[in-house]
Amino acid sequence: MKHLLEDLRDAYPVPPEEVIVTELVANALDSGARDIRFLASPPGRTLTVVDDGRGMGRPDLVRYHDIAATTKIRGRGIGFAGVGVKIALLLAEAVVTETKRGRHHAATRWHLENPQRAPWRRAKPDGLVAGPRGTAVTIILRDPETPLLRPDFLVEVLGRHFAPLLDAGIAARILDHVYEARVRFSVNGEPVTPASWDSPRDPREFTVRLGTRSRLVGFGRVGIADSPIPEEARGLAVSTYGKVIKRGWEWLGVTPVRPDLVSGIVEAPMLASILTINKADFLRDGPALWKFYRFRRAVQHAIEPVLAGLGERREENAPERPLREAVRDLNRALGHLAGEYPELAALFGTRFRGPLPGAGEPAAGADSGETAEVAEAVESEEPPKHAVTEPEDPRLDVDVEGESAGTGKRPGGGLSVEYEDRPDREEPAWFADGVVRINRAHPAFRRAASERAEGYHLAFASAWAIARHLDARADPGVFVNRFLRRWGAAGG
Repeated sequence: MKHLLEDLRDAYPVPPEEVIVTELVANALDSGARDIRFLASPPGRTLTVVDDGRGMGRPDLVRYHDIAATTKIRGRGIGFAGVGVKIALLLAEAVVTETKRGRHHAATRWHLENPQRAPWRRAKPDGLVAGPRGTAVTIILRDPETPLLRPDFLVEVLGRHFAPLLDAGIAARILDHVYEARVRFSVNGEPVTPASWDSPRDPREFTVRLGTRSRLVGFGRVGIADSPIPEEARGLAVSTYGKVIKRGWEWLGVTPVRPDLVSGIVEAPMLASILTINKADFLRDGPALWKFYRFRRAVQHAIEPVLAGLGERREENAPERPLREAVRDLNRALGHLAGEYPELAALFGTRFRGPLPGAGEPAAGADSGETAEVAEAVESEEPPKHAVTEPEDPRLDVDVEGESAGTGKRPGGGLSVEYEDRPDREEPAWFADGVVRINRAHPAFRRAASERAEGYHLAFASAWAIARHLDARADPGVFVNRFLRRWGAAGG
């Protein structure tokens, strides 16, 4: 049992103390909580989290203590894993849970007795849940120096992971349609407010719309700070149900002129259905990629004029003719593989042209009918018929007063290549929304240039960068090999 708990802990890319805080909040939000209070007591070595959510009935309380059980459904919230308290068992002498729902008011005490057993027993409620419903979790910690007992740590984690819920503008424009009331956080009685870099000067708001009906699927704001933003907080944060999933500019494929000064947030409840268990990223299968890349293209379309208004939009130079010809061959090679890798159509947002005359037939297993179906679906902004998709939440099918519907236009699809001089990066190339960025500062590029083999390096680096964004079930090495064969047949 201890190994199982450690496996749960290790599935997260952040320290366990951070996991405990975020998971407890996520579960409180999923239970309908609007007031979430953290009480840290270093003398007693206790951290208590009290919420006014639905609480637990008798059957729910029993399942709550089953290490392997969860009653959450993917896409109905952000705490579907329900592992915050379970991971806390690794750090705690005991976890005391008090819950109230209707006439049911109960408490339990739970601890990890040894590597094989984690017994729990009924206890007398301490009266921490004062209202008619809610849950209070008290973690009695072993280590008196743990950051879970520091109010500044709790405030920092809440501000970084749940920034959209602290932003009154974002909460009012889109999250109120999810939670139906404003969510409040406090630590030792003090309300939690946005961090300074999450409230930059001259903030600009934008909406994200999708589909032929220009349905509202996201809302955000971006602005410029007066001084460099901490590195871990730079860029545009993407969140769902108020939980920040990732930050930066790389995921978006758009970089402002001064990336160290520009920050923002975009909230997209529709992406909750494709979250990984640890909520640190999105799923990588075909339907998930389809949904994520459609949303990302819509964000790009919405944020580019905002960055231009702030004077932060980069001007892109037209590629030289030799590079244009090389990119043409790369796109034709991708066209040969679209039947074997349907997600390429969603990745690049285009119908690839191919196969080339004299280049051979598509590989066995490639279905040209399926390729055409996927390509047509991308052009019409509808998912392919074989893709499994979840219905959109009707609460988000709302309009925003004063906002005009989007035009639905987007840049032409297909692979693009740009050169960058980035000695600080170890990768020979990286990919972001249809653009492969070749690192001219990489030793492999410099050697290829000295031997006049830039074309081969361009093809290999592009294939390597794209392979990292395919369905997780695809073998990157197989893709690179097939891509290079097709590129070679194209006369590259």
